[in-house]
Amino acid sequence: QDISRVKKRLCENMFFDTEKKLVVFAGCHVVPSAGLFESQYRDFVRGVFNCFREIEEVQLLVKMHPCDFNFQIYKEIALEAGLHNIAVVKNTDKWDLLLSCDLLITYLSMMSYEAIILDRPVICLQNLSKFGIGILSEDLWRLKESKAAVCINSFSELKGAVHDVLYNEGFVKKLRESRKGYVEAYLNNLGNASAYVKEGIIELMGRK
Repeated sequence: QDISRVKKRLCENMFFDTEKKLVVFAGCHVVPSAGLFESQYRDFVRGVFNCFREIEEVQLLVKMHPCDFNFQIYKEIALEAGLHNIAVVKNTDKWDLLLSCDLLITYLSMMSYEAIILDRPVICLQNLSKFGIGILSEDLWRLKESKAAVCINSFSELKGAVHDVLYNEGFVKKLRESRKGYVEAYLNNLGNASAYVKEGIIELMGRK
């Protein structure tokens, strides 16, 4: 399908403006046994939402984790933050979300890698130890080192990072080149089959 049609359909379903920037926030799964409690996650979501309270021209679409059933968390914090350009979804097709978005924000979701392959900008929230999710995994380290994603350490950096990704043309260009390099580097040594996949992905990324 034509990407513009995918975005148009998605925005109409969310009552969003197709002409405005669309940011997808991939939520986490609250797992007390793994050290992530609901109170901590509320503070985490609050940090993200408060950033978008100051960026009124951007629309925020929250993609709930498949194992997350607490829609109320997002509703309550959105009201608290005074957000209006926001929608929360759980079962919406993730590929439609990634194709339509101008930016993906996540802690460490598989959607990060899928977004990069689709040539979409990604901001990764890292080292947020006070929220119980401060482990810098090997995968996130690779993303950070390759600069294929923008990795930030605090919510005070988030507004500036969002602005750069959406509006700073020089920054956008460098980030796109890094995404391409990341795909080339990490699919390069996985055999002939992955080489064909890599070539197809790079070709698609070059057409944008």
